[in-house]
Amino acid sequence: MYSQEYIQFSQYVNAQGVLNPAYTGTKSLPSGFLLYRNQWVNIDGAPVTFAFNINTPIKGKNMGIGLSAVNEQIGMRKQTEFNAAYSYITKINSKSNLSFGLQVGIKNNFFDKSNAQATDLDDPFLTDQKESFLLPNFGFGAYYYTKRFFAGLSLPNMLTNRLDLQSAALKTKGFSFKDQHFYMFSGYVIKLKEKLLLKPSVLVKYLYGAPLQLNINSSLLIQDALGLGLGYRTGDALIFLVDFKINTQIRVGYSYDLGMNNLNSYNFGSHEIMLMFNVNNNS
Repeated sequence: MYSQEYIQFSQYVNAQGVLNPAYTGTKSLPSGFLLYRNQWVNIDGAPVTFAFNINTPIKGKNMGIGLSAVNEQIGMRKQTEFNAAYSYITKINSKSNLSFGLQVGIKNNFFDKSNAQATDLDDPFLTDQKESFLLPNFGFGAYYYTKRFFAGLSLPNMLTNRLDLQSAALKTKGFSFKDQHFYMFSGYVIKLKEKLLLKPSVLVKYLYGAPLQLNINSSLLIQDALGLGLGYRTGDALIFLVDFKINTQIRVGYSYDLGMNNLNSYNFGSHEIMLMFNVNNNS
């Protein structure tokens, strides 16, 4: 039995600092975000996620460094993850760059089984009411970008965690291609007219043996102040997006997922709030 290591963000374009270590340091200034996601509101034990990232280019070097943290609670399991990322950025020509990134970190999986309703009282997993397991993590990514286009590929969780049903312990299995979550990103900025931009993007998620999932978003950016968008996640949800500029350093985003599957009758959708920031050294 394998633990789920699948982070889902509707505002994935702005959350690449967590999803792809190669994104680290690709902006001209230190930048990052705070994110809160409440999925499938009204369903007990549904995922609730907090995420944080900050990353910066290293001045005078073709490198970037970053830190990220993710806390996700699903049912009786709470997973807290910390990662440090490093990227090396090479300039292909005057308009395009290619970045490769690595991340290393730790995960703490905490299980609170005090409220679990067991059908098998001898289940070894339920012997201890509360348990935690500390596990390592590694990730890799690549990221190509220009002023108006980006494309990336990442494997943010390269080590597979396995729940041993005999010992009821969560263990690191190592690298297995069949257990990898592949994230593939791409996006483009289209100038419709002065101060009016269209920003289509796609995120493809692949896991061996599971249906391919597409997240397709498109946002209209008005005078760099207001963004309005729609998205669709195959087999799952229609997504409404909005973001607005507070000042030159802070931007706020919100998304609402309207479910389009069998769970839709039992929940009030999913909410995601995001605070994006950059640090202007000259301010």
